[in-house]
Amino acid sequence: MTASTLLSLARSLAALRWRSRSVGLGFVAAHLAAGAWLYSGPISLLPVVSACLGTTALFFLRGLAMRLVMLVGTLLWLVNNLLVGS
Repeated sequence: MTASTLLSLARSLAALRWRSRSVGLGFVAAHLAAGAWLYSGPISLLPVVSACLGTTALFFLRGLAMRLVMLVGTLLWLVNNLLVGS
């Protein structure tokens, strides 16, 4: 597993237990830091934005709003995968 995969896994598990603003912001900061560390050009920002959207959805939203933000994040991942040939 990659570091970003483990970070997303930890985020999802944490969201099951805690719905606090500080935990959510901590994961957003961690995703931004990982994105800065792994930055390799503008396309590499797509997964970072996607992860931050997913974190926002899991920690700060509910219901339909949460699902729509998760959908946008998923679409960004799909675009990233298509652009990098994954």
